[in-house]
Amino acid sequence: MIGKKCLKSLLMFGGIMSVLAFGKTALADEVPVIKGDDGKYDISCIVQAPEGSNWITHYFGKVPFEITSVDEKNPKASVESINIPDADSMGKGGAKFDSVKKMWTANFSTRISFEKFEHTGIYAYKLKEGFLHAGTKATAPSTEYVVRVFVVDEGNGPVIKGVTAEESGLKRSELSFVNSVFPEASLSIRQEVSGDLADKTKDFKYVVMIEKPAFVGGKYAEGAVLRKGMNSEKVPYGKGHEFSMKADERVALYCPVGAHMYVQRKCEKDGYVLKRSAYTDFVGGRHGERIGKDGKYVFSLLDDSDDGASPNKVLVASSNVGMTVTDVATNDVPLTGLFLDEKSGVMMVAIALGSLVALGAGAVVYKKKTSDR
Repeated sequence: MIGKKCLKSLLMFGGIMSVLAFGKTALADEVPVIKGDDGKYDISCIVQAPEGSNWITHYFGKVPFEITSVDEKNPKASVESINIPDADSMGKGGAKFDSVKKMWTANFSTRISFEKFEHTGIYAYKLKEGFLHAGTKATAPSTEYVVRVFVVDEGNGPVIKGVTAEESGLKRSELSFVNSVFPEASLSIRQEVSGDLADKTKDFKYVVMIEKPAFVGGKYAEGAVLRKGMNSEKVPYGKGHEFSMKADERVALYCPVGAHMYVQRKCEKDGYVLKRSAYTDFVGGRHGERIGKDGKYVFSLLDDSDDGASPNKVLVASSNVGMTVTDVATNDVPLTGLFLDEKSGVMMVAIALGSLVALGAGAVVYKKKTSDR
């Protein structure tokens, strides 16, 4: 009776012999074979990025790979890192844009090479993508392949007959890695107040709405309002989020690149005229200073042509935007509830007293002239 260990060894030997006997035909019929020649086999690397993204080298410039042998006696294998060339934009870099998915896709490739095999057999290796440097705004795949090299001797010494790959227990016809880039951008707003009658404690109300991008991920899965020394406020997709600012405050509105957004000021008939500074938008367009009016309406900060209740949304691209909003107090601000500091109060009292003295002196002179008649 054949023991279990002996039976197992016979089965393994039979499997290897079948490979050696049938060679490429057996591999082609049963298992997908990785494309390659001269001992080098193809690896593809796909980089995906949302609409509005800069070229890939803005986020990372190299994709490394790691290949290790399952058996330390196996001949060494190596994979060259992919060095991404410079380009001015996604389009100029050769990336293709999917108008349905709103996503850029760029394709790169490298190859595995093996040292010389001295013996026939099946050699196993593990292949995965290496670590992308910190701050890349990219997500590297967790994909790991088991690569098997089938070596036969057809009379002229050991040669590679075929290379196969498995991933998550499934046969694969190619070695492919997908990297996703998830950059974010910000809009920085500084609130200022000017005018002799300005109230620097007054709250000025804003509303931001962010439309979810088709391709999203990364740290800022939702938008956020950030203030110095305060917890961030989440901005759920598709809903108007209100926030307020006082004089000399600054907020940063963060959201994923590829989103669309609008930001409005909710103006009131309160004696202030809004003035938005000139700024450069997310895609590099230049906008001049814009002045509103004293009245109850909404002022669109990112769209010069629209102050309606449903403003146009602009694409958020990989450029940070900064602007200043100044509310200028006008002369028709009602005095009731007017904020005055100590110095201003003293001056107002002095002016009032001076006016009374002048009126009194005038009355005395008038009375004297009247009596002289």
